[in-house]
Amino acid sequence: MAKSLYIQVGEVRGKPIPGMVSFTHQYTPPTETFKHSRGSLYTIIEILDTDSSQGVKLENDIYQAFQSTYYSATSGSVLSALESGYEGIKKLLLEKERTTGKPIKFEIIAAVLWGEALYLVKTQHTGVVFQRGEVAKELQFNKTASGAVKNGDNICLVNKNFLEKINTSDLIAPLKSEDFQEALKSLDSIVSTNDGAEAMVLRIYIEEPKEQQLEMVEIDSKSSVGMGSLLSNIKEQFSEKLPDFSSKIGVYFSQFWGYLKQGFFIVLNKIVEPWRPRLPGDIEDPSKRRRAKVVQVVVVMVILLSLSLGIALVNRANSAKTADFNEKVQSVEEKLTEAKNLATISPERSKELLLEVGQVITEAQSLGISSAKLDELTALYNTLQEEIRKVYEVSLEEFYSSENLSIGGLVQTANHFIILDKKGPKIISINKKSKVEKELFSKEVNLISESGGNIYVQSSLGVEKIDTATSNVTKILDASSDWGNLVSSGTYRGNLYLLDSEKKEVWKHVAVGGGLARAQKYFKDTNNIGEPLAMAVDGAIWVGNKDGALFRFLAGKKEKFEIDGLDKPFGEIRDIYTEEGSNILFILDKGNNRVVLLDKSGKYLSQYTSDQFGSAVDLLADESNKTIFIGVGNSIKSFKYQ
Repeated sequence: MAKSLYIQVGEVRGKPIPGMVSFTHQYTPPTETFKHSRGSLYTIIEILDTDSSQGVKLENDIYQAFQSTYYSATSGSVLSALESGYEGIKKLLLEKERTTGKPIKFEIIAAVLWGEALYLVKTQHTGVVFQRGEVAKELQFNKTASGAVKNGDNICLVNKNFLEKINTSDLIAPLKSEDFQEALKSLDSIVSTNDGAEAMVLRIYIEEPKEQQLEMVEIDSKSSVGMGSLLSNIKEQFSEKLPDFSSKIGVYFSQFWGYLKQGFFIVLNKIVEPWRPRLPGDIEDPSKRRRAKVVQVVVVMVILLSLSLGIALVNRANSAKTADFNEKVQSVEEKLTEAKNLATISPERSKELLLEVGQVITEAQSLGISSAKLDELTALYNTLQEEIRKVYEVSLEEFYSSENLSIGGLVQTANHFIILDKKGPKIISINKKSKVEKELFSKEVNLISESGGNIYVQSSLGVEKIDTATSNVTKILDASSDWGNLVSSGTYRGNLYLLDSEKKEVWKHVAVGGGLARAQKYFKDTNNIGEPLAMAVDGAIWVGNKDGALFRFLAGKKEKFEIDGLDKPFGEIRDIYTEEGSNILFILDKGNNRVVLLDKSGKYLSQYTSDQFGSAVDLLADESNKTIFIGVGNSIKSFKYQ
C-alpha cells in the first residue's frame, strides 16, 4: 500500500510597503497525468517599484508564464522544468522591457511537492526556511535545489524582508504547534509588525499505510452433519413453519393449500431420498442412487454457473457506470481538498472549485450508486459551503399560524406584522411580542404596503389608508384606468409605487395633502424588464422578474447593476426586501428555494436554503436581531441569518 501525502498551506504578511506588490499562489493539476509527473506548485512572486494596478497585472502575467511553461515541459526532470519556467519569466519580461523601455524588478520563490520529494527554484533575494523538530534554518542554495521531506516538516517560502528582519530561531516554537491554525496565528504575531515581510507556510503530513488484521475463525469439525440429515432437518422445520390459513380464507383455498403442501413435500422427498442414510435391511439400487446424486449435483452446478454468468453480465453492464462513478468521487475528493487548502490563500478560486464540486456531486448521485465515501464527501462539501461560500441550509421556526389564514401579502410596522389574508378576505395585525391578532379591514384586497406606521391598501376600487393606531380607514385615491395587472407595491416618504406586470411600468402616486395624486409613469425610458414580480423601494427602485433578472432604477432611469460572487443565477424572484439606510438586499428566490443576501453594490453576502421557500409569498427582515420572516401558507416563519 502507498503512503498518503497531505499538505496544509497558510500565509503570513507584515506591513505593506508602497511600490511593492506581492502574491502567493497554490496550484494542484486537475488531471492525474500532470499531478503524477509534475506535482503541486507553490509560489510567491514580488513586483518592486511599481504602482498597485500595474503591479497586479504584471504579477499575474509572470505567474501564468511560469506555471504554463513549467507544466508544459513534459520531458526531463522537475528541476529542469522549474528552470524552464524561470526562463519563461525572463523571456516575458524582456519583451515587456523592450515595449515600455523600463526595467522590471521582480523576485520569485517556488516549491514543487511531488510525493516525498521537494524541489525549489528562487531568485537572489528570496529564500526557504526549513523546520524539522528542534531545528529551523535557512536553506543555502543559489537557484535550484531538491530534497526529501518527512512527516511534520514545515517549509516556509519567504521574501528578502522576512530573511532580514526575522530570526529563524524564533520560528521553532510556533511551527512545532500541532494545531496548524494556531501555528499561523503565532507566526503572524511575529511577522505582522515587520514592513514587507511575507511567508508561505507548507506543513507536510505523510500517512503510513495501515495493515488490517483479519480475525481468525475456528471451525469445529465435530459439529458437521451429512447432506441427508441436513435436508431432512430442512423438511421438518419447513413443515412446522408453514402457516395454516384455513381458518382465515375459506374452505376452497384451504383445500388448494393442502394440495400445494402435499406436492411440495413429494418434491422435497424426491430430493432428500438419495442423501438419506440407509437403514439395515433396506433393498436399493446403488447405481440409481449415485445417478440421482450426480443429477442433483449437476443441476446445482448449472444453477450456480448460470447465476455466475448472470452476475458477470450485470457487472459488465455496470462496469462503465461504476468507473464513471468512481472517477467522479475521486474528482470530488481532489477538488474539495484543493478548495479547503485555498480557502485563505485564494478564496475566489476556492469558491469556483466548490461550484464545480456541487455539479459533480449531483452527477454522481444521479447514477444511483450508494457510497459511504460520497456521503462523507457531501457532508464535507456542505461544511465548506457554509465556511467559504456562506451557503446555509436552515430550519424555519414557526412564529405565528392560523388554520383559517392564507397569506397573500406581509408587511411590518415597528411593533406589528400586517397580513393580507386572501382567505378572509381581510387584513389583520399581529403584535410582534404578544402575538395578539386584530382585524383591521375586511374587504377584497390586492396589495398592501406600509408608510410611516400607516397601511396603504390597493384594490379594484382604488387605495385606502388604514391608521394602525386608531384603525380608521380613509379612501385616498380612486382606481386609475392606467393600471393593468398590479403585482407589487412599495412606499417612499409617503409616495406610493405600484409595479404593473402587464404594462411593464411602475406607477408613482405622489403624496398630496392627506391623499395621493393621480398615476405618473416612473420609468423615463422604455425598459425590457421581462415579467416583473417583485419590487422594493429605498429611494432607488429594485425590480425582480420571473426569469431571475434583478434591476436597479434611480429617478426613473435604469442603472448599471452587476452581481458578483453568486454561485448560480436567480430563478423566479418572488419578493425583494430592503429599507432606506440599509445596505442589504434580501431576495426571495422561489425558483431555487433560497433567500439570497446581496449588498447594494451587487456583492454576494450569503444564502439560505429550505424546501419551504418554494411556496413562500413574501419576506421581511429585522436587521437589528438578524432575523428573516417568511410568509408561507397559513403561517409566518423565521430564521436567523449570519
